[in-house]
Amino acid sequence: MLKISYIISIFVYLQTKKTYMTKVIHVQLMKGRKNYYFGSIPAIYSILTAEEIGIKQSSLERVGLSKGGVVLNKKACIRAGELIRSKVTK
Repeated sequence: MLKISYIISIFVYLQTKKTYMTKVIHVQLMKGRKNYYFGSIPAIYSILTAEEIGIKQSSLERVGLSKGGVVLNKKACIRAGELIRSKVTK
């Protein structure tokens, strides 16, 4: 019985401390060592060109960044990650 109450206590604690995750795409340009953070693949191409990052939008969408993929070429390193935010308590 003690184990069940302990598990329930942990579950309740985790429910009150929910974290919220947002997809983030990190683009690091090799030339100039600049870093950019975007919320979607189309957002990348609203700021940078395919020539600047070394890959076309259609090719980048096929790679599967959402599955933890990384694109690395001579011009850029592109990877997807998650921005972790905690629940705001007032």
